[in-house]
Amino acid sequence: MASGDDDEVVVEKVLWRSSLGRLKELEVNKNGTWETARAPNAHFFRKGMVGDWKNYLTSQMAERIDQLTCLKLQGTGLSLDD
Repeated sequence: MASGDDDEVVVEKVLWRSSLGRLKELEVNKNGTWETARAPNAHFFRKGMVGDWKNYLTSQMAERIDQLTCLKLQGTGLSLDD
């Protein structure tokens, strides 16, 4: 196998291991608890639907996130408008 093929296999493995679908189905994330926050691990996984944030965040919270994101993106050539 050529080096480029090895790289592609590694990338595919990383993508699979870090996919939200896979992580959501791990037993520890279904039934485990983050003791520090006293919260079930399942709370860290939502539906992943576009616009679902509106069911969890107020408009003020969304605006604050946008402000912080714009601050973090300064100087990167990226913006929320892209």
